[in-house]
Amino acid sequence: MKKLLSFVTLLLWSTAAVFATHNRAGEITYKHIAGLQYQFVLVTYTKDSAPADRPDLIVFWGDGTSDTLQRSNGGGNGQPIGNDTKRNVYIGTHTYPAPGTYTVTMEDPNRNRDVVNILNSIHTPFAISATLAVNPNLGFNNSPDLLYPPIDNGCVNVPFIHNPTAVDTVDEADSLSYALIPCAGANGDPIPHPQWTLPSASNSISIDSVSGDFYWDSPVQAGEYNIAIEISEHRQDTNGNWSIVGRMVRDMQIDIAGCDNNPPEIEPLDDICVEAGDNVLFPVVATDSDANGVTLSAFGGPFVVDDPAEFPDNLQGQGQVTGIFEWQTSCLHVRKQPWQVVFRAEDIGTFPSLVDLETMNITVVGPAPDNPTATPNGNAIDLSWDASACTRASGYDIYRKNQFYGFVPDDCETGVPGYTGYQKIGSTNGLNSTTYFDNNNGVGLTKGNQYCYMIVAKYPDRAESYASVEVCAELLRDQPLITNATVDVTDVANGRIEVRWVKPIEIDSVQYPGPYAYRVNRAVGTNGNSFIEIATLNDIEDTSYVDSGIDTETTGYRYRIDFFQNNGGTLEPISKSDPASSVFINLVPTDQAIIVNWSVNVPWINAEYVIYRRDPGATTFDSVGVSSTNNYLDGALENNRTYCYYVETRGAYSGSGLPTPLINLSQGVCGAPIDATPPCPPNFRVERNCDENFNQLNWGFPDEECGIDAIEYELYYTPVEGGEFELLATIIDPADSSYIHNGLLSIAGCYAVVVVDSFMNVSEFSNVVCVDNCPAYELPNVFTPNGDLENDLVVPISNKYVESVEATIYNRWGSIVYQTNDININWDGTHMTSGEPVPEGVYYYVVRINEVRLTGLEVREITGFIHLFRD
Repeated sequence: MKKLLSFVTLLLWSTAAVFATHNRAGEITYKHIAGLQYQFVLVTYTKDSAPADRPDLIVFWGDGTSDTLQRSNGGGNGQPIGNDTKRNVYIGTHTYPAPGTYTVTMEDPNRNRDVVNILNSIHTPFAISATLAVNPNLGFNNSPDLLYPPIDNGCVNVPFIHNPTAVDTVDEADSLSYALIPCAGANGDPIPHPQWTLPSASNSISIDSVSGDFYWDSPVQAGEYNIAIEISEHRQDTNGNWSIVGRMVRDMQIDIAGCDNNPPEIEPLDDICVEAGDNVLFPVVATDSDANGVTLSAFGGPFVVDDPAEFPDNLQGQGQVTGIFEWQTSCLHVRKQPWQVVFRAEDIGTFPSLVDLETMNITVVGPAPDNPTATPNGNAIDLSWDASACTRASGYDIYRKNQFYGFVPDDCETGVPGYTGYQKIGSTNGLNSTTYFDNNNGVGLTKGNQYCYMIVAKYPDRAESYASVEVCAELLRDQPLITNATVDVTDVANGRIEVRWVKPIEIDSVQYPGPYAYRVNRAVGTNGNSFIEIATLNDIEDTSYVDSGIDTETTGYRYRIDFFQNNGGTLEPISKSDPASSVFINLVPTDQAIIVNWSVNVPWINAEYVIYRRDPGATTFDSVGVSSTNNYLDGALENNRTYCYYVETRGAYSGSGLPTPLINLSQGVCGAPIDATPPCPPNFRVERNCDENFNQLNWGFPDEECGIDAIEYELYYTPVEGGEFELLATIIDPADSSYIHNGLLSIAGCYAVVVVDSFMNVSEFSNVVCVDNCPAYELPNVFTPNGDLENDLVVPISNKYVESVEATIYNRWGSIVYQTNDININWDGTHMTSGEPVPEGVYYYVVRINEVRLTGLEVREITGFIHLFRD
């Protein structure tokens, strides 16, 4: 009866296994419907020959609820697609209770039998999932559509390539990334290693995280394999921060066979960028080296949008085939992310058919805004341009530069690149928001400069159009333009600065008839704003002033020229120049170098700064360097010797008809390099010697230059970990790099060393090294208290780094015969109470030892037996 029961059980198990052998591949996609409602499509690929069938599947929505979805294709029976495969589609909708991140899963009990890289695959559940971020702040999301099915074929020893051909919608155009992950099993969790492994490859197996090309070079064994590709969607918020708004997992199966065949090859194709409205037209050529028939097909986003691309269907040829890709792009196709196109060449007449893929990207760029204009308006400029020809444009970004650049973008160069020197100064929102008033954020623009602009259309997905042509304008020159504020004499009391300017040339002489006058105003500091009048000049041609008797050594100055109509001795204000400062430098001495810093605040553009130096003992200055920034490091100097400097600025207004270059000098200032840089800390090590009770300290430098200026070393020590370091010793011989710390009761402690250089700079602490004691405490196992003065007492055989003990000795009945706190024990074999000798025999001891350690006193207990003999 037991044999019959076992046979029936085995039969039922085998039958269940047969009927469960079916799941090969699958994935879940979703679309946003409205509000918090989404539609989900589950697609599975099963063995067509397997008796098992799933007319319905349970899907878990990720919010604690689930539904049973009915199969909706093939008359409810699934759709055979060849190669022993049936495609099954299940569709359902679900409304989520609140924003959040949800993972939708479907789990089916079994995969198909004999998957090579899944141990016991027939009894391994099949699970697929998709994760969506329901986040109204980021915008609702649709998953990508995967245009190529997850069932594919390959050959042993031949590279295999697959691309899921993921397409996101035009309006979303999220950035997609791809990763290989373990296939999922029970509870939707990854199948653990080694139950699932990546397929074996003769060279490598990987996926391109950007293109999605899965490349297996090359299969080494025939059979069926399953891999999982995770596709993540990344989206930028309005602040430019990236977030993941969705993930989906494709579990796919690859059938590898042994074959004697070579795959066809597609000639390489380059990524391209085109302006919306351009017609994209190019040939695609595939060749088979075995002269087999070749079929060429194309997949990707351009084929599933409005105004789709065209490529011949069922294109075949013998040995070679050529197809023409054509896409008349339009504004509907403008987006930040490129459109991916995957061309697939497959040979005909062999089994399995081998495949080559060529993946390329087409970026459709919005046209540049047309007809930009720039019109001066007081100390501001009015900008206008035509609305974008692409009505999906959501607004415009405005860029400005203080002179013409001559920018001509490359095909894939959208927006305005930073290398042009243009900076974004503002934006408008809305297709028809085609004007902008540039008054430099209320400060006003500087007269005398040429202001140039480019306009860029922007799109809801953060795509940018090509930049407009540059358009430039200059403000009306109805005010003085300062050109110089140069230091002639450096002195703390009798310094002198010469100020020069260009007279106004576009005065409204009807409103302001001459004669004219200037007032020169000065403020302390290169950024000073507290101006005081220091001179009045009554001739419009009188355009210079020497400001003398001032401290030019310790401060800089800022100047403003006010322009007036002299109305019978009454000065009526007309305009004011933009302020301009002198150049003021300060020195920062350092080791064998001086850092020259300077500040200057002028309305023109200083293109370069020339640094002049006078060496010790010299009478003239020589140029030692040129900088484009406001600082310069002058090195290779001698410490404690005096060097003097001044800086010459060279610049110009960007407007036309003005003097150039504008050269201005700073004050002169002197300083001496000093070594204020601490030396680098040495590498430090400590070796303990427990036998001889000392520590050997050694140190050295990480490179030869570190210790070149060392004059002494300071050694620091603390006896406990975490204690306060105290100076242990000073080594005044820089060639000495070792020290013996001896005469210690305890060698436990922490050490560090610092280096002092010839300028008394002290390095940071070296690495701290701690060593611990090696305590030892051992009692003998035999003693003979017979009065012969040999071995009459129990004393430790070894006693090292022990602070105190508590010792108890017992007889064989457990009675205490001796107790002591004597660290040397010194038991003479008598009873502690009676003083009488105890009998010969075996005695048991327990000793609690207080050991001196790096962390302080630590208690250790030892036990053992002592044999007492009297003969």
